[in-house]
Amino acid sequence: MKRIVFKSVVLIITFIFSIGYLFKRIFKRNRKVKIGLLDIEFFHKEAGGFGGYGKTAKNITDYFSSNGKLINIEILLTRNSKKPTIKTIHNTNVIVAPDAESSNLINIFKYAYLLNNRRFDFLMTVEYCTDYQYTCFLQPKVPLIIWIHDPRPKECLEKIATVSWEVLAEGKKSPEELKIHEQNVRRSINKVISLSKLFNRKIIFATTAYFLIERAKKLYNLSDISPIVLPIPVDIPKLDGLSYSPKPSVCFLARLDPPKRPWIFFELARRFKDVDFLVAGKTHFPKIMEPILKEYNSLPNLRFLGFLDDEQKDKMLREVWALINTSIHEGLPVSFLECFAYGKPIISCQNPDNLVEKFGIYTGEILGDGNDIHAIDIFANALERFLSNDKERIEKGIAAREFVTENYSFRKFEEVIKKLIFGK
Repeated sequence: MKRIVFKSVVLIITFIFSIGYLFKRIFKRNRKVKIGLLDIEFFHKEAGGFGGYGKTAKNITDYFSSNGKLINIEILLTRNSKKPTIKTIHNTNVIVAPDAESSNLINIFKYAYLLNNRRFDFLMTVEYCTDYQYTCFLQPKVPLIIWIHDPRPKECLEKIATVSWEVLAEGKKSPEELKIHEQNVRRSINKVISLSKLFNRKIIFATTAYFLIERAKKLYNLSDISPIVLPIPVDIPKLDGLSYSPKPSVCFLARLDPPKRPWIFFELARRFKDVDFLVAGKTHFPKIMEPILKEYNSLPNLRFLGFLDDEQKDKMLREVWALINTSIHEGLPVSFLECFAYGKPIISCQNPDNLVEKFGIYTGEILGDGNDIHAIDIFANALERFLSNDKERIEKGIAAREFVTENYSFRKFEEVIKKLIFGK
């Protein structure tokens, strides 16, 4: 009964503030287009953490805030708060949403009032999470861009669950629980779509990569969507030709968490004693991962660099020969695009949009923990091939840099987002 009353009040608030939106449009003066970017993190310890979604959001806000552009972006942070607040992080306005299920109705109303005063022209989601639902409800006439990043239908979750340490970290999910997750996301996004039709809200689907479209159709149960590619933008560094460390070196650039399976990278370091292995990242599960990391501390060619800021990462990527990615699952990682921007190939068991196959070495899919001899052999053979062919390595690196420059630059992102917003 309490839940029914809560949802009824939220719907009433939705109607009230939709009227406010109409007045806002009528009396709107000439100004920048303002986008509210819904995200679960904003690349800060006080804003959800340091994942790829947060890094992408930070890159975008940095770009538009520092270039006097016609677009202004504010972050709508949708996790882990009881009260609505507004703060400044990375020189960007961050509106922190109250948790819709645990917060009281007064805080929901305050959040709705705060949203209305921000005068957003568009909302845009980084992926679609159920956490975004009430924000979308409370701005029912504001056009919505659903930006697909990493939709995970049940079969993707089943593959992730083949990693035993991931089961230990997150708890074993039964097939029924995985199905419920899929149903919750599907139900949530379809509620938003239904409400949008009622209020004649425009919804635009975009994606970071082509291969994600089928996953999204399956997860959302929306077979008729045709997303446009809106690229994840990355900086294209100025290079005076490609450079490499004198001694062969490869890097691991990701969270040191079970789905990333960093122990495969560590085992390669044990085999390739004449190659430097650089590990950039930290873990969210120290109780599980620290005993594993300690096993490899004695390897002289394996260096744990911790979390790197942009300057430190720039220095590493200018010198390494390649990125090695060992994840059980990926969307299109920001780290792939960053390495390509530096002209560095990738060795991986993930192949988003066939980019690894084109600009590196694709090992083929490897399920499970990946710490068996067979899995390590597959990666070792790929690394051996990579190190033995300088011509192929350099040519693929050059081609990768050209591809990212053309398709995943900030210039390209701005070009596409303007088409979505202005229709030109």
